[in-house]
Amino acid sequence: MLGPVFNREAIVAPKRLRTYLSRAIYLLAMFVLLATGYLVLAGTRSLTSASDLARFGSGMFGLLAPLQLLVLTSLAAVGSSSSVAQEKDRRTLLLLLMTRLSGGELVLGKCAASLLGPLAMLIVALPLFLSLPLLGGVSLEQVGLAYAITFSSVLLAAAVGTVVGLWREKTFQAIATSVLILVLYVVAAEIISGGRLGPGLSNLADRLNPVTAMGEALSPLASAFDASLPIGLGYAVTTTLVALLVIALGISRVRVWNPSREVRFRVPEPETGEDLRALRAATSSLVDGSAVASELRAADWRARAPR
Repeated sequence: MLGPVFNREAIVAPKRLRTYLSRAIYLLAMFVLLATGYLVLAGTRSLTSASDLARFGSGMFGLLAPLQLLVLTSLAAVGSSSSVAQEKDRRTLLLLLMTRLSGGELVLGKCAASLLGPLAMLIVALPLFLSLPLLGGVSLEQVGLAYAITFSSVLLAAAVGTVVGLWREKTFQAIATSVLILVLYVVAAEIISGGRLGPGLSNLADRLNPVTAMGEALSPLASAFDASLPIGLGYAVTTTLVALLVIALGISRVRVWNPSREVRFRVPEPETGEDLRALRAATSSLVDGSAVASELRAADWRARAPR
């Protein structure tokens, strides 16, 4: 279903050194933040009681989970849009469109290929997050909810970046437009969830607001007395559906946007008399000093010689 575009990236990515470097650096940075937080708290007082360890685990989870959401979402948006834009710059996207690849294989393949890096980092950091419930103050349900929110946000960012990359022409335009759309999406959800447009839209916007969803995941008592669908889980489901709608839009418009007008209506420059004279002069100078010219002169001399 994903097609050869994803298969090629899945085969080539493990052979790159930067794949392993990015995962190692990301995990090392998360561990350094965790160790720094421990040293800061241990410098003021020793963490000997269970309450101190629980407070430390809850505080570190409140720092690392939103940071992971922000970093991986940004990487997915920028990586997917720049990958498609570079295909356009190298004119290889036109070659893919000339093959028998369907629009679904092309869009889904590029989107899934751009998700390999962020999802690998998400999986690499999972043992670190699973160690936080051992300290107390954080439950496994909170970690799972935070990961569901992060995964759906990364999926939406990759879908938006891929579709915008297929729409816009230049790399900078694609990256800037993708980031702008995601920022406006969060700002609009935050404004609507504030209740300025009515309580009905406010409840719907809570299912689209990553800030509210992550806030519920960080608070263990946010949905303890709520029998309805948790905001974090509702956000994950709604965001995944929005990402699928964005991908469907890209599949339906990929051959309309590409090739672009700039490529489609480009007229070749007309040849002038000066160009033709310069070409003839270059050809004559090349022929005059070659072995072909000598053979032609010899054949002409033999034809004119009396028999």
